[in-house]
Amino acid sequence: MDFFAQYQDFFDQIHAVHNLRRILPSKPNPLIVFNEKEVFERFHSSKSTIEMIYNQIFIPEDFLGVKSCNLTPLHQLLLTLRFYSSGTHQIIIGDLLK
Repeated sequence: MDFFAQYQDFFDQIHAVHNLRRILPSKPNPLIVFNEKEVFERFHSSKSTIEMIYNQIFIPEDFLGVKSCNLTPLHQLLLTLRFYSSGTHQIIIGDLLK
């Protein structure tokens, strides 16, 4: 019996564990969750302005092929706007994604 045949079950288990996919919880849409005042306090922009920017820069075809994108384009835009308004990432990432 050769080495690989002897440990075939072990190698199959390693292969199965290696191919597991992480299931991440979906993040709520801040434009729906927060009211107009809360959106302005967090992002220093109104909901309509954020939606206008999002509609101008988001191309759905670019997002469909991405398999490992943990942040949606909307969340990426909101993080960017918040960074531009505050100048720091540590507080805003924890605040937006909790």
